[in-house]
Amino acid sequence: MNTKLTSVALIGIGNLAKFFIDEFKQHPSEFAVTLVTRQESLEKVKSLVSGDPHITVCTVDYSDESSLTEAFRNKDVVISTLAFGGQVHEITAVKAAINAGVKWFIPSEFSVDLEHPANKELPFFAQKLETRKLLESQSEMAYTYILTGIFADQFLIPMRKWDIEASTVVIPGNGTAKNSYTSRKDVAAYTAAILRRPDRFKNTSARLASYTLSYNEWVEVVERVSGRKFATIFESVKQMEERVRKGSEVSSFAVIADLLAITIANGDQRLDWGNHSLDSVDLQEVTPTPLDDIISLSF
Repeated sequence: MNTKLTSVALIGIGNLAKFFIDEFKQHPSEFAVTLVTRQESLEKVKSLVSGDPHITVCTVDYSDESSLTEAFRNKDVVISTLAFGGQVHEITAVKAAINAGVKWFIPSEFSVDLEHPANKELPFFAQKLETRKLLESQSEMAYTYILTGIFADQFLIPMRKWDIEASTVVIPGNGTAKNSYTSRKDVAAYTAAILRRPDRFKNTSARLASYTLSYNEWVEVVERVSGRKFATIFESVKQMEERVRKGSEVSSFAVIADLLAITIANGDQRLDWGNHSLDSVDLQEVTPTPLDDIISLSF
C-alpha cells in the first residue's frame, strides 16, 4: 500500500499546534487542513492562519460528539494536540472520528513512551492510556502513536530546575543517563513526514528523537553556547522520591516536576530502550533543528 493522508483535521489549537500550522503552511500543495477549535478561541486561531487558503477553521463543542463528527467528515486523519487540561475530550474525539469515517487518528502523545513500565505508572498520563485503550479496542480506524521524548525547546525552564538568570541547574541523579529530546518544530516536521507514509506506522508507535543527551551533556552544550559557567547541584532520586511521598506539603506542579525528574535521572524517557530503535533516522527529509539554535533562544 502507498497511503497518503492529505486531508487533515487538527484539534487542540494551542502552543504545539502553532508549529503544525507553520509546517503545513510550507506544504500547501500536499495538505488541506482544518483547524477544529472552540468558539471562544476562534479569533485567536484565525490569526494563526493569516489568510492561507489551504487552512480553514471550524468551531465545535469539544464535549459534543455529533459536533466533532461533522467537523471530521471527509477527513483522512485527525491529529490531536490537546494539552493535558483538554485531553479529557480526546475519547469523544476518537469516537467522533470513527463515526465520521476518518481513516487515521494521531492522539496527543508527542511525549515519552507509555509502553515503558516507569512511564505507564505516572498518574498524569492516565488519560493518554485511556485513549490508547479505546483506539486499540476498535478496528474501523488506524492510529499512530508519535513519541518524541522531551520538548528540547521547553527544557531550559524552571520546571526542569534550570535558572538561566542565575546560571544554575539542579541535576536529577548523577546526570549521566541519556534521554530523548525533540524540538516542537521537529515534532511537526516528523508528523508531516509520517502523513506521507503512514502505512509503516499503522497501529504502532513512531519513535522520533532529534537528540539523545544526558543532563551533563546538556550543561556542557549550554555553557558552550551561552559562554557562561553554570553551577550544578546534584539531587538524588531518593531525595525526589521523599518529596513526592510528602506531596501534600507541596503543590501538585512540584510533584509532577519531581516525578518527571526521577524518570530523567533513570533514563526512562529514552525512546530507543530495550529492543526499540529510533524511526527518525529513516525520515531523511527532516533535518533536525541544530541544538545550538534552540539553546540560543534562552539567552
